[in-house]
Amino acid sequence: MHRPDHDSAVAVRPATAAPGTPGWFQDGNPAEGIRGTVLESDFLNDLLANCLAVCAAGGVSPVKGDDNNLRDAILAMIAAGTVPVGSIMAFPASAPPSGWLKLNGVLLSRTTYANLWTYAQASGNIFSDAVWSSDQRPGSFSTGDGSTTFRIPDFRGLFMRAHHDGSTAYESDTGVPLGRFRDSRNKAHTHTFNTNGNGNGNSSNYHLGGSEYSVPTVVTTSSDGGTEAYPRHASSLFCIKY
Repeated sequence: MHRPDHDSAVAVRPATAAPGTPGWFQDGNPAEGIRGTVLESDFLNDLLANCLAVCAAGGVSPVKGDDNNLRDAILAMIAAGTVPVGSIMAFPASAPPSGWLKLNGVLLSRTTYANLWTYAQASGNIFSDAVWSSDQRPGSFSTGDGSTTFRIPDFRGLFMRAHHDGSTAYESDTGVPLGRFRDSRNKAHTHTFNTNGNGNGNSSNYHLGGSEYSVPTVVTTSSDGGTEAYPRHASSLFCIKY
């Protein structure tokens, strides 16, 4: 799109006339003496100014002959404005899309990523870099070097869980702070089964409750499983909006 650039155009936008009665366009009918709606400069200038405002807001410079200026500007505004800074999303890719960063716990420039730094300071979930490391807080921000950098959370290899926020409805341990790492753990439970006793020193064993009292034998089941507990899952790349 472009501004009019032929010799009938003017350099300064003319003053806009007072609003009339709103209506609609019509083709007209000369045979019946009905004239078509006139395209006045006020209407065209309003239309052009609105389109230019959208392009400016989307960071797009209008180019004559390019039919995608308005579309590109709208898409840019959608990408920039609909997802708040600090949002976390998962992507099925090895690299983050434009405007996003991997949640890998790296140090970032407070100047280059000023909006994310502002968000981190107001998050209520930011600590010194020493605390971030020693207290195992991969779900938190850190103040980095204390002057020019800050650290983002590190969600590599971790599942996300909603913070209890003080409620015991689904989390019994409300002492776990926001952003703290928790290792894998099964819920406490027992297994009950019957076993043979010692037979009071005899070589033969007797079932509990048999004709002769016997001391229960301690039995340890064989080990099964891996190095951590987890449900069925497929991994994705967690990223943060900056």
